[in-house]
Parts: sequence; structure tokens; C-alpha cells
Amino acid sequence: MNLQQYISNPPVGVNGTKVLFAGQSESLRGQCVQLVEDYAVKVLGVKLPIIGQAKNYWTAIPGFTQQSSPQAGDIAVYNGHGIYTDGHIAIFAGNGQVFEQNADPDGSPAHLFARANTYLLGYLRKDTVMELFNEGDRQNFNTLFYGKDNQQFGSSVGKDWKTACTLIMQQVTADKQLLVNAGDVANLASVGITNASQANGTDWKNAVYSVILKNLPGGTRPTLLVPGEYLVQ
Repeated sequence: MNLQQYISNPPVGVNGTKVLFAGQSESLRGQCVQLVEDYAVKVLGVKLPIIGQAKNYWTAIPGFTQQSSPQAGDIAVYNGHGIYTDGHIAIFAGNGQVFEQNADPDGSPAHLFARANTYLLGYLRKDTVMELFNEGDRQNFNTLFYGKDNQQFGSSVGKDWKTACTLIMQQVTADKQLLVNAGDVANLASVGITNASQANGTDWKNAVYSVILKNLPGGTRPTLLVPGEYLVQ
């Protein structure tokens, strides 16, 4: 599930409902923290520690980095003020809006709101994990480019993905001087490289750039490269 699906109306999303995080007391239904805890599991794929006061999430969530400029999907944390000593927590949805519950007005169900930043502490963004190119990845690439595992691309094992693919590109460029054809496109598509058709008819050096390196931000593993395995985006 992605952010837009989560903030849509039921049965897909939770907009307009009072969310209770799984396993929590019914008395907590509709609290701002319950929405964010539920979002973290369903969209970010992580379980946050249960913390009593919303404002304390700012310094108590491992695996997240504090940010001053938001991106859609970040967790917004607000300090307490006046009688609202617990602070507030919400999900930044983009376009100056947050997705929240139990705020403006008190007790409100999950909804989008253009909240002022008066008491904002900042935004929490899930850390990106750098995954290294491993032996299974080498076998997949070897079979992709040569039709079988003939023990190529060993120098890429243990490298970050951008470095690994650069090394692969160099070898493929040296070995394959032909143009990418329809069969190659089908092979690429079979391992989840769905934009391979863009490379049809181009030389292999350009193909590796366009279908692999181009969609490899930060050197992380491509999401769909290895079928059936959950990978960092």
C-alpha cells in the first residue's frame, strides 16, 4: 500500500474513519498516535515503538532521520502547547497538508488538513537502507545477460548497487556488441525490469544505462529486480 491509497476512502484507505492500531485498547481509537502507528506498518513497513505523548516521537523513533523540509510520507511531529501538553503527530501528505486524526476539531476522524507550522518540531523520514549486491544477484544478472550462470560478474559481489551495475555494464559492453532485440527485452521484463522496451534496438551499453542505472537512485537495489523478494525502494 502506498501513501495515496492509505489516505483514500474505505475499503482501501482510512479517510473518514477513527483508526485504532492493531492490538491497542479500544479506548485509544481515534488518537493521533494510533493513525501514525497504523500508517507506519501498512505503508512504511515498520513497527514503531508505542510512545505515550505524541511530541516524544521526535526523539524516540529508531530508523528515522529528522528533517526540516518535508516530503510526502514523512511523519510530522508537533510540540505541546497550552492545554495540549501531549503535542501532536500526523503524516505529511504534500501540498501543505497533513493526514491526521483527533485534531481540528478534537476527536475528528482521519482527514486531510492544511495545518499551520506554529508548533511544528519537524519531520521524520524513514532511513534508506543501502543493500549490497550479493551472490544471488550475480546469478540473476549472469543468467539475464548470458542465458546461463557461467560465473560472470564476480567483481560486483559485495559492492553497492550502483558500483556493481557499473562493473556489469563495462563487461556487458565488452562482450555484447549487438543491439538489444525483442528477446532481450523479454528476458529483462521476466526479472522485473519493466521499462526494457525503451532499450530495444539500442546498443548494450546504452541499454544497461537506460534500464538499470537510470532507475537506481542512491545505489539502492531496484524494487522489482528479484521476483518474490521485498527490496528497498
